[in-house]
Amino acid sequence: MSSGVHVFRFSLTALFGAVLFAAFGTAAIRFASPLWAGLTMALTVPLLFAAILGALFRLGQARAFWTGLAICGWGYLLIVLAPWFEAGVGQHLPTNYLLGYVHSLLQKQLPVTPNGAMGAGGPGMPGTGMGPGGMGNSGMGMPGGGGLVGTISVGPDHSLVLRTGHALFAMLFGFIGGVTAKWFYLTRSPLEDEGHQE
Repeated sequence: MSSGVHVFRFSLTALFGAVLFAAFGTAAIRFASPLWAGLTMALTVPLLFAAILGALFRLGQARAFWTGLAICGWGYLLIVLAPWFEAGVGQHLPTNYLLGYVHSLLQKQLPVTPNGAMGAGGPGMPGTGMGPGGMGNSGMGMPGGGGLVGTISVGPDHSLVLRTGHALFAMLFGFIGGVTAKWFYLTRSPLEDEGHQE
């Protein structure tokens, strides 16, 4: 079993990669746009294709890792993006709810005045959307009829947050699947090895 524990020993390079992935993922979600969504998918898809090649041409522990990465990464993308899964299983995944919650946190409520202008709130109350009269969005506290008529949500588009987030989760689950597959490979019993040789 000691050989199997070795799979969970990560090098400094792996730690640096994890920090880089977390920073990239945070920026991609925070500033979700067509560019960020395309860039994230452009990293995810080649990685998963490379995993297929690794599963075909590598041997031993490396093959186990790349096989797990390919199966879990492509499997997640298939469930959340394929039309026949997206309307069923995909929309009920915890990651889908998590990305929806993150999207709601990224939305900012800006006040709208009768002339259509958006501001950051009344004097002395930045970002609250409340005028000097303290009447919130009703606009009744503003003299001269210049009160607020409502608020508007400003932030990343929901579909872009989902697309970017699912691409990031595909890479994450792919890596977890690769590590898990490598652990299964390293913790095989001698009887299983003999069965493969036969």
